[in-house]
Amino acid sequence: MKIAFFGTSSFGESTLKELHKQYGIEFVVTGLAKPAHRGKKIVNTPIFECAKSLGITRIYTPEKLTQEFEEYLQSIEYAVVVSYGKILPERILKAVKGKFINLHPSSLPLFRGAAPIERTLEAGCNETVVCVINMQKELDAGEILIKEKYKILESDNAIILHEKFSKIGANLIVNLIKNGINNVEIQDNSKATYAKKILKQELELQCVSKLYANQVVNKIRAFASYGYCFVFWENKRFKILEAKISTMQLTPIDIKCIDGFVSPLLIRPEGKGDIKISDYQF
Repeated sequence: MKIAFFGTSSFGESTLKELHKQYGIEFVVTGLAKPAHRGKKIVNTPIFECAKSLGITRIYTPEKLTQEFEEYLQSIEYAVVVSYGKILPERILKAVKGKFINLHPSSLPLFRGAAPIERTLEAGCNETVVCVINMQKELDAGEILIKEKYKILESDNAIILHEKFSKIGANLIVNLIKNGINNVEIQDNSKATYAKKILKQELELQCVSKLYANQVVNKIRAFASYGYCFVFWENKRFKILEAKISTMQLTPIDIKCIDGFVSPLLIRPEGKGDIKISDYQF
């Protein structure tokens, strides 16, 4: 079984490890190394480092997928895509000998696009689905090849779901390759919605008085994977890691909503570590 892997973020690590363990990987395609952190040190992608640690020697970081990749794919039975972060051209999709498949964590056709986990949580959904789909030219519109439902817990945030769905997705892909494609589900494009990329300005919670408290709590859970939502108080930024709904203001940094307040439970004050709100001295 010849398998290629396309991925960039840490979300794909579980799948890469399982596929390499079960079948071996012919080659990996990932993003370019980029400056990271305040020191602007050039850092490889998580998938690059994972592939390197597994002893995979063919690791490519192309700006563009040139004709040579069409040639590489001619012998590949499964090209697996997990959080690659780039649109694959149709000529690349058609070049593979077997199938291009993609892991997508949402109740497709709902929440196609860049931030499915985050937008699912923001919308207040009680359950979701981890899907493996056949890739086609249109974004996340391919046939669903295998899927697993997941009931969202109140304790789940985007960071927790990323970790859970990474492992669920790895098992789904391995089972699909092992057992073959049995049932194919065609997506209803008329019901499609899109999970747009999270913008930095969405993280600030100063101007949410026109939202209900549960909507604000959903944002806090949803945007945890993007550095957490925050408020300012006395010119200091307070990141909010956990919060609850309250009928009255309990702290100076509570968030006023239409139907009450959102009271932080766990915070990260500017320049400090995580601390329970009850232990912080305002």
